[in-house]
Amino acid sequence: MKIHRSTVLVLFAFLLMIMSCQKSSTTISASAAITMAENKQRAIVGLRLVKTNWFLYSTQFNEESWKINSADEYEAKKIHRDPNGTVIWEEDYYYSGRTFLFPPDKGTDWENVTVNYDYTKHLLTVSYVGVDPSITRLFGGSGPIIQMTNNMSIADEILKKWGISKL
Repeated sequence: MKIHRSTVLVLFAFLLMIMSCQKSSTTISASAAITMAENKQRAIVGLRLVKTNWFLYSTQFNEESWKINSADEYEAKKIHRDPNGTVIWEEDYYYSGRTFLFPPDKGTDWENVTVNYDYTKHLLTVSYVGVDPSITRLFGGSGPIIQMTNNMSIADEILKKWGISKL
């Protein structure tokens, strides 16, 4: 059986393309090691710590997306860095497991709490997306779906209600 040179070139190009698309394990390990070393600062601020068994889902445009388990549908944390690798802000995502209809188009959304900390402004923001009146009252409201505050104790109270540990 005679193999044409063009067939060999196409196969070689395909092999190079596949190899270039694979993630570098050393980049992920280095990034994970840096992120683990920053946990002390997270604990001081009151953010969720990145555990050694977490999965670095993606790194794109200086932003890391972390999942607790590689099979999880949603991220647990995003960390945004400047070009030098310094953390600018990060967000923790917590889901109750409940869904609700989101007006006006009546699409389904997940009830969740997001805790954002901006390291440059030293600003903490807790956001709630949902319709549970016992939770929207914690934010001083009763109507809007999205509520925001800078009070971490509200996030703690919601997570306790949901049976979720923050750290």
